[in-house]
Amino acid sequence: MTTGFPGSPQVVKGSFIELSEPFLGPVPSIIPFQYNPEKVTRKMTPWAPPEGDDDDALTESLTQPYDPAESFTRMELILDATDGLEDSSAYPMAQTTGVADRIAAIEKLMFPVATGALGGLGDALGGLLGGSTVISRKRAPLVLFTWGAGRILPVRLSDYEIAEEAYAPDLYPWRAKMTVTLKVLTPEALEKSVEEGLARDIAATAYRYTHTQKEVLARAGFLSSIDSIFGILPF
Repeated sequence: MTTGFPGSPQVVKGSFIELSEPFLGPVPSIIPFQYNPEKVTRKMTPWAPPEGDDDDALTESLTQPYDPAESFTRMELILDATDGLEDSSAYPMAQTTGVADRIAAIEKLMFPVATGALGGLGDALGGLLGGSTVISRKRAPLVLFTWGAGRILPVRLSDYEIAEEAYAPDLYPWRAKMTVTLKVLTPEALEKSVEEGLARDIAATAYRYTHTQKEVLARAGFLSSIDSIFGILPF
C-alpha cells in the first residue's frame, strides 16, 4: 500500500499462509491482512520442569532444554468492505458478501482438516462406493504468520474473537474486528504434531530462519556497543 506522497515507502502487509499437503507438495493459501495491526504483543515463557520433579539437573535454575514458549496475544485485525464497494477491482467479493469471505478464510484456520493424499475426499468416496468409511486422522491446519521479511513463524490460532459491526441488507457483514492469539510452534512441536513432508520442512525452516536472524541482530547490537560495555565493566 502506498500513500499519495511521491517517494513514500511501500507498506508490507502481514499475512497468514496456510500450508496444505495434497498430491504434489504444499500449496499455500495466502490470507493478507487488509490493514496491519497497530500493535503486536508478544509473550515468551521459559521452559519449566514438571511439578514434583526432584531431579537436580532439571530443577537447576539455568536448565533450558527447549526454546521458550512464544505467543502473539490479542492481535487485532480490522476488516472493512468500504474499499471494495467503491472499487470492485480491489476486493471483488465485497459487492456481494462484504467481508464474509475473509472472515471465513481466517476462521477455517481453526478447524481440523483431514490428512493424507485424499484428505476428506477419501471419507466421501468410501461411503459412495458402499465400502467401509475411511476415517482420516485430523489436525489443525499448518499456518505461517508473516510479519515482514524478518519474522516468519509457524503458528496455531489458539484463541479467536470477532465483533461484526455493520451489515448489508442480506446480513453479510461489511465491517468486522477480530482478535486472535497465535501460539508459535517450535521444530520439536512440529515433529510431534505434523506428518513428515515438505510442509513441515518449510515451517521448521521458517522458524529457524527467524531465530537465526534474531541471533544475528543481537550480535550486531553487541558489537556496536562493545566500547560502552568495556566502560561499564569494573575489570
